[in-house]
Amino acid sequence: MKNHKILVDRKPLSETYIQSRQDFGNVLKGVKQLKPPLWKTAWFYGPVGMATVALTISASSIHANGIPIEQKAETNQLTIVEKEQPIEVLNVSEVPIPKAEEDLMKTELKATEVEITETIAVEDETENDIIYPKDQIIEEKTTLKKAFPNIHNIYTGDITFSELFSEDGITCGTKTITSFSIQYFNGKEDVKEQVEGNQIPGEISKMIERFNNGVMIYITEIKAIDENKKLLSLPSLNYIPRY
Repeated sequence: MKNHKILVDRKPLSETYIQSRQDFGNVLKGVKQLKPPLWKTAWFYGPVGMATVALTISASSIHANGIPIEQKAETNQLTIVEKEQPIEVLNVSEVPIPKAEEDLMKTELKATEVEITETIAVEDETENDIIYPKDQIIEEKTTLKKAFPNIHNIYTGDITFSELFSEDGITCGTKTITSFSIQYFNGKEDVKEQVEGNQIPGEISKMIERFNNGVMIYITEIKAIDENKKLLSLPSLNYIPRY
């Protein structure tokens, strides 16, 4: 291991010694004697500049000489084109058709007409199948009203405040709504309250009308009783009340 000598509390240098070592004249003299680097001399830029000029002139001459050659080649190609002979067009009616081929063409034409007629008939039958009776459409709408709960025949989406707070309340065909839960914003936070019956109470209606314009409310846990006094759970409702 190498020993190192460390001086503690070194004796400060005197001003006389410091001034004796301040030889700035000798430093400036040494700087003036230094030679500039090669890339700052004229000998460096001279050959490099000449080479750059020579390359530029060579590239310009090659580019200038190349254009006329291409134009000459295109000109020669255009002049070599020969005149095309006019094509004689024959009238189809003047060309005789053998009798056997004529009979074959008539037979194929009749077969094509039969296929077209059958295709049209099938399309007509398909169009008739798509048309549903009006009674069937009305029956499907009635079934939808009986199966799903609704307010004023609206099942989800936008609803006016007058429709939301109508006297009919939540209906579902012949079923009787006994209770439901409603979630809404009361101005501070989302709250969920349990309601008995099928109508939204007046206090909750005021809060919804004040703070939930354009804000979705959720009606869940809908309970109902059918004709056989059986308790049922119905699907939830989501509404966006608006004025």
